[in-house]
Order: sequence, then structure tokens, then C-alpha cells
Amino acid sequence: DGRTQQAALVEFLRANNTWASVSLPINGAVWVRRNVGQITFWVRGDGSSNTVDLTIRSRVGEERRDVSYVYKLPLNSTEWQHRAVRVFGFQDERGNTPTSEALRNTYLLQFVKTGSWPTQSLQVDEMLAEPIPGWEQPVEGPPPLATRLDFTLNSGRLLGQLGVNLGEELAPILDDRASSATIARALEQLTPCVVRMKLSDFYDARLKDYDLIRLNRAINWATDTGARTLVCLDPARVPDANGDLRPDPNFTSVALKVVSLRRGGPHLRYYELFDRPLLTGQFASTSALVAAYNDLARRVLLADPEARVGGPGFASAWESNLREFLTGAKNLHFLSLHFYGAHSATADDATLYEAALAGTASDLPEQLSLMEVRELAQSLQRPMPELFVTSLAMNSARRPDGTPADDRISENTGAAWTAAALLSSTCSMDKALHHKLFGIGWGLLNSRGAPNPSFHAAWLLHTYAPRGATLCEFVMPSSEVLIAAIWTPTARNAFVVHMGDGARTVVIEAAGVGTPVAVRERRLTSSGEMQMTDLPKSTSQSVEFNGPGVAVIQFIGGE
Repeated sequence: DGRTQQAALVEFLRANNTWASVSLPINGAVWVRRNVGQITFWVRGDGSSNTVDLTIRSRVGEERRDVSYVYKLPLNSTEWQHRAVRVFGFQDERGNTPTSEALRNTYLLQFVKTGSWPTQSLQVDEMLAEPIPGWEQPVEGPPPLATRLDFTLNSGRLLGQLGVNLGEELAPILDDRASSATIARALEQLTPCVVRMKLSDFYDARLKDYDLIRLNRAINWATDTGARTLVCLDPARVPDANGDLRPDPNFTSVALKVVSLRRGGPHLRYYELFDRPLLTGQFASTSALVAAYNDLARRVLLADPEARVGGPGFASAWESNLREFLTGAKNLHFLSLHFYGAHSATADDATLYEAALAGTASDLPEQLSLMEVRELAQSLQRPMPELFVTSLAMNSARRPDGTPADDRISENTGAAWTAAALLSSTCSMDKALHHKLFGIGWGLLNSRGAPNPSFHAAWLLHTYAPRGATLCEFVMPSSEVLIAAIWTPTARNAFVVHMGDGARTVVIEAAGVGTPVAVRERRLTSSGEMQMTDLPKSTSQSVEFNGPGVAVIQFIGGE
């Protein structure tokens, strides 16, 4: 890639009981004058468990004693990562951070190895010493928004697990080895999760049949990443004798063939029966849908008794349809439906965010929220089925060529919406499958596997708000900011989502985290990239936004 062509390669060959470094002279007085507070750079490791000491050296005291302040830089990721190492993240051998005197007298920046080590390497690009954003030239905005976040509360267990739809554009993963590998590496960062693929996407109009070999390749590709697959058994629309498109009359036999071929094996097998069956006209009424669902579910379970069967992939959450389906459906392991914030590109940001928080489409105000759907399912089905949102996106509006009509989906606005929607309904839904893993405009990734901002939001949710964690508290100190306090076995995570266009500073006072041994920030920057920063070991932290964004403050240790 372009970054590889520009980057510096730092390589340490295997050595025993020695010392080696790559050095860059610096002027500490200039750093102080320019208010340098962090070193930012792009880095890619060699995938090993080794670390390299990123070191700033200074001469301090009257005796001009040489002191090294070190930040341990891991090499475990082979993907390019943007790092922001705050000056107070460097420590000397006693654990002290650089004093103002030490910063003024800093004279060398180094990558250092000491002792014995195996051969290892890293690539570095665009290394800058710069002020901490907002400290030197704060962006004008409203006064800081202060809130107290209590990690001693317990508001329930997080149920929601983020997954993805594979979509109909299969060439990048099945026919292009390079993009397939890149997309697979990205998907691995979201596993374990569910990957949904529709049987109708594998219909080959030239052969007038379904390409089950290609379907099997797609299933194997997803399974190899650590994901579980959900196959939506929906019919392709094929021309009848008059040329009108109708549901494929041979669909049922093909669907049962798929189930029979996949029977057995170590992996859980999900089957969703139908996709938007009322909206597409596949069934004229809910009663006809119920009868068809019960018949196909029974036959699927005969073909594979260990399968998990659900549906019907409602396009929206109208109570009358849901109630009739839930009353009559049998063998329903999960109830599935779609959720979009809007169905028109004219919806403004505030309207979309209100929909994310409420769990309802903004232009369908009379439909049930996701919480109400779960409550209805609990009242009508025993045992209660899981709730799967099998297609989720900020907006469903599309252009004639199939690309999204709302360009905000692939921007920070879409990332903030995704985070807000998942956090708001994470105690109501069990699976939430993003509309598309990759593809122009819609995808978490583009067709080459490069991440869009929503991928970073998805990764933050997967990593710091995982299924099974405890939601301590959910607060909205303003209409544009939501904060979730999440307790995991390894850290106390403050998940902050800013949904406004302007600048905003959010100040968090965390209760119930003790005295942290480390505090870290993971942030989606205004440029749509991920940044990782070490913060002071304090229970009080501030988060700076300049437009829509997502950030996580990790309080580690301190119990």
C-alpha cells in the first residue's frame, strides 16, 4: 500500500546481552515552546509478542544526568495502527513521568532494544510531535459537559452481539485472493459474531439454479474467521411464463437440500426463514406467512434436528403483524426483523439519533420499539425466542444503482449512529447484524477491506461492550451525548458517543473504579481513524470531540 512505500522499516536482528537503538535528535526547548504533549505516528508490527522501547532521553539536574523515559510499544498487530502517545505515558525506571525540566532538556527520540531478543521489526510512518488536540488552540464550542458515571450500579446484562450481513457482492471474498484475505482479517477482529448470507444471493440467472458450491465456499470463508453463519432461506425472484418476477417455485426443495448438506458438524447452524416476506409480496397476509413458516420450520428441523430456526425477517415492527405471527408460530428459536433509523435521505441528524435511542424508525413512529418487541415476544412465546435484528443501518434509502442515498452512512455520523443504536438497545436484542460487511457506501469496509468509520465503532462495541458484560449506568447529559458505564472482567469502560456537529468537551467523574493502575482512551477521530492514547491515572477524565464521534475511556485495575 502507499503507506508501506513511504514508511521507515526499523529492524532489530537477533542479539544476546547487548543494546541497540535507532535515534532521532530533537530539541526539547522547541517542544515546550510549541506545547508538544504527544507523539503521533502510524505503526505496523511484525505480529510477534515482542515490544520495542519508544524512548525520549533527557539531561536533568545540575549534573546533567542522562534519564530515559520509556513507552513500551507492542509489535503484535500487523495492521497499520495510528498511535498517539501522550508525553505523560513515558516513564523512567522508577515509574516517574517527565517533568517540565526533563521535557525542556529532551534531546533524543529512540527506538531501543536491550538485553537479548529474537529478530523483530516494525514500520513507522508520519511521526509527529504535536500539542494534544484542543489544548493549544481549543475549538470554540459550548462549555464542558460534566457528568458523574457510577460503576457500582447494575442495570442488567448486555445481550446484544454485533454481526454482519455478507451481501450480494461476493467477488471480493470468493474471487480476489488479496481482498479476501484483507476482509477476513477485519472480520476476525469482530468475532465471535454471526455472519448472515441470503440463499437468494446465490441464485445464478444464467443457470436458472442456485450455486450451492459458491454458497458453501462463502460459509467456509466466514467459518474460517471464527464467525458463525446464519443462512437466510429466502427465494430468488424469477420470471414466470409472462415475464413477471415471482418467488422461485423450486425454493423449498433447494432450501431443504442446503440444510441436509450442512447437517452435523461442530458449528451451530442458524436458519432464518424468509426475508421481508410481507413487504416483497411473497405472502399476502400474516396468516399465510405463519402457515408457510410452520411448514418449512418443521421440515428444516426434520432435516437437521440440531439447527436453530427463526424468522420471518419482518421489514418493520408493526404490532399487528408481530402479534399474529408470535401467536401462531411454532419452532421459533429466534424472532427476526430489520431496523433502520429512516427510509429517506432527507432525515436530519437529530431525527436519526432520536430513532437510534428509541429503537424505532423515525418515519414509522407507530411501530414498536425493539424493547417493546422483546416484551411482546416474552408475553406470547414460551420459551421466549431470542430477538435478532438481521439487518441494521442508519438509513435504508438507496439510489437506482443500489448505493446508499445517504452519504452520512459511511462517515462519522453513521459510526456514531451505529454506536448509539447498539448501546441503547443492547439489553433488548440478542443479535444485531449490520446491513453489510463490505461494499461501496453501505459496508463497514470498502470492497478492498479498508475500514470505514462504522467499522471502528463496531470494533469498539465488540471489544469494550461485549455480550455478557454488565451495563452499570446509561446516561444522557445532553441530547447530543450518551454515555454508558460498562463493567467487564478486565476494566471499567466509559463508552461516550457524541452525535452533534460542533465541538464538545465531555468531563467524566468515574465512581466505583478505585485508584486505577492505568487509564487508556480509544477514540474515533474527526478524520474517521482510530487513535489510542494513555491517560493520567485519574478517575476524572475529559473527552474532546469535534463533530460526531465515539470514544472509550478504560479504567483498569483499582478494585
